[in-house]
Amino acid sequence: MSWLELVPALLTTIAWLVLPGALVLWLVDVRGLVLLAGSAPLSVAFFGVLAIAYGAIGIPWSTLSVAAAVAVVVIVLLAIRLLLRRRWRFPARRASGEAQPAWHLIGAWALAALTIAVQVMISLGAPDAISQTFDNGFHLGAVRYILDTGNASSFAISGVTGGTGVYPAAWHDLTALVVSSAGGSLPAAANAVSLVVSGLVWPGGVLVLARVVAPRHPSALWIAAVLSALLPWFPLLPLTFGVLFPFFLAVAFLPLAIALVVSVLGKAGSLGLPLATRILLLVAVIAAMGLAQPSVVFGLVAAALPVAASAVIGLFRRTRRTTQRITIVALALAALAALAVVWRQAGAIGYTAPWGPEGDLAEGAYDVLLFSIDDGPPALGLAILVVVGVIRSALRPGRRWVAGMWLVGALLYYAAVVLPVSDLRNILLGVFYKDPPRLASLFMVLALPAAITGGLFVWERLREWIARVPALARVRPAPIVGAVVAVVAVGGLQAPAVGSAVANARAVYELNEFSPIITADELALIERLPETTGLEGVAAGNPWTGSSLAYALVGQHVLNPHFNTAYLPERTVVNTQLNEAGSDAAVCDAVRDLDVRWVLDFGTYFRDAADELHFDSTVGYEGLLDLADTPGFVEVDREGEDAVLYRVDACG
Repeated sequence: MSWLELVPALLTTIAWLVLPGALVLWLVDVRGLVLLAGSAPLSVAFFGVLAIAYGAIGIPWSTLSVAAAVAVVVIVLLAIRLLLRRRWRFPARRASGEAQPAWHLIGAWALAALTIAVQVMISLGAPDAISQTFDNGFHLGAVRYILDTGNASSFAISGVTGGTGVYPAAWHDLTALVVSSAGGSLPAAANAVSLVVSGLVWPGGVLVLARVVAPRHPSALWIAAVLSALLPWFPLLPLTFGVLFPFFLAVAFLPLAIALVVSVLGKAGSLGLPLATRILLLVAVIAAMGLAQPSVVFGLVAAALPVAASAVIGLFRRTRRTTQRITIVALALAALAALAVVWRQAGAIGYTAPWGPEGDLAEGAYDVLLFSIDDGPPALGLAILVVVGVIRSALRPGRRWVAGMWLVGALLYYAAVVLPVSDLRNILLGVFYKDPPRLASLFMVLALPAAITGGLFVWERLREWIARVPALARVRPAPIVGAVVAVVAVGGLQAPAVGSAVANARAVYELNEFSPIITADELALIERLPETTGLEGVAAGNPWTGSSLAYALVGQHVLNPHFNTAYLPERTVVNTQLNEAGSDAAVCDAVRDLDVRWVLDFGTYFRDAADELHFDSTVGYEGLLDLADTPGFVEVDREGEDAVLYRVDACG
């Protein structure tokens, strides 16, 4: 598949992400940068809620049904807008004093989009590349499940693994829309979503954050654009580890959410919007994050703590009555207590996650201060700007929330790196599944206000130096030259870390005979399944190998779509005893109950792309071994030495 062939999927993704939210925001008088940056999270929030509603009343999830819902909402809002404008006179909407010249916004956004797109495309290698990570089978399988069943509800997609629990489905809902609208393969649709979210949605939110941090400085937009494009831990890290598609989508919305929190709490300007509009938009962004990956909402809460503390302290100082001060303190303490309870209860979802510490106290400090992970190269450019920004903001009473936000992120990431397996690690980090890569991405976002502050300070000092040098001051494009020098300097310092992130991601998406999850031979055999099996019945296979992707890639139902497939006694019998089917009637009973007709035998080789898991992958799947020498299993197809399809004839 060529990159040109991915264009329909890219345009479809942009349309679904931008148009529904943009139409709604325009109808409620939101304009400019906030409209462009806010459209995607509003669209995703709408999809997530609509999917739950459709699932409850039995309306299938499809291009037509979703487009119809969007049309109804737009028509209703348009009618309300026209009715209100006829009955009441609205004051003319005034431009915000924080507005920047359009060319700054367009240029900065384009710079970030192009730089990030190149990085992601290099990382993918091909437009239909498959992530060689264990959770990819679940995520792509869930999209296939939506397409097959028409049910995209967060209360339903766990059905792909036979489960009945709740799983946030916003990313899967969006990707299913892209597939159903543009066609093509599921991996190509997933990659189209990754490209659009990385290149358009993510930098848009960072630019809004820059307007909050430095509302009257056009150069802050350019600094933010450069930073958003040169962060080694986002967007590439969630696309490398996991793969964390839902987390990736939610974190892309986090800068906008932080900007709205800061604005709503009165620590920055209004973004040109009434308070009620900002609050409603913040609610929508939080809903989008929650419907994609709720843990990121807790990341937002953590980021908001220093902002809220600054707002409460300011309110306390402005209040003179003792009773009111007592009330303020009591309410603040009650809110903290409630947060602690909710944090602990929600964190229980990650108590059993396997991720432990990765370094000692000194190594953790190194990782935090220099933004290093897994002994990778430090992000020196970012580290320098963050240090400058933290010091700068800490010395200014009204800006200490910037330093506080960095400190909260640093403490969480430091805990993930150094805290031993314990109740404290569970309680503090359970909501983030305790793994350092998630905390690294969150930390990088929480450090952005400090980095933008530091970058602006350095840029202003550079401009002052240029003005004092007669030879440079007389050159009209001197500021542009200075900007180029600054970008090259920051980019050069960041280059080793960003290059390492791209190389790591490239290895995760590379397809060859030694690929960690699915090899080139296994993929070739899977692509022939529509002819060899007719996609009838169920295929058994070890989920630690590429067999788990057969359902997602071609629609062949598999017994084990993920290593966390829901428990069934019959499934356990097949997995552990299938090679005894010729001599054990109970095994054949289980085979018939589950309609197991095939076995995808992809050998015993597997490798964790993140190099985190090391164990015997055949444990629990002993019944799928040695089928070549077992009567009752007929070889139907083979690719290479280790990718084999057997037909189960042992049960008659």
